Amino acid sequence: TSAAHAQSPPYYFGLRAAPQLSWMKPNVDNYESEGVKVGFAWGFIAEFNFTENHSIATGFNMLFNGGKLKFPASQGDETGSMSREYFLKYIELPLTLKMRTNNMNGMRYFGRIGLGTAFNIGAKKTDEFTPAGGSSTVSDKSNYDDISFIRESLIVGLGAEYEIKEGPKLG
Repeated sequence: TSAAHAQSPPYYFGLRAAPQLSWMKPNVDNYESEGVKVGFAWGFIAEFNFTENHSIATGFNMLFNGGKLKFPASQGDETGSMSREYFLKYIELPLTLKMRTNNMNGMRYFGRIGLGTAFNIGAKKTDEFTPAGGSSTVSDKSNYDDISFIRESLIVGLGAEYEIKEGPKLG
């Protein structure tokens, strides 16, 4: 295996930027999801090769995501429905196995699978209350404390790499 290490660098570092889709799936009666929310992530990647095309990938990611829920609510003497949109920020520490193809005309394709542990660093919500009689009211609130501090996720990904400049050969 030392020959395999001599042909490829033992590690790679890089930057990551990616769109993401998130949603909330409630398991409480009378609560329903109001669809998908588009988010964004950026971060730093560190990959440690153990063969030419296989590596352990880690780093950190800043995640900006959330979700939308609708549920029965009351304000004062009025009953109606509440539409709530969550805006969440996390720092994630991923740990994945990355598998790459050989170089094909400057491109390498890859798949990743692993786990991500994320820590909540910001949460905000927007509420829209609609009474049974009509006309709605909107309110914004910051630092929403009912969001869990730790979030676990399954990471599954496909992608492509384009080599801009070949690095120094080691070994």
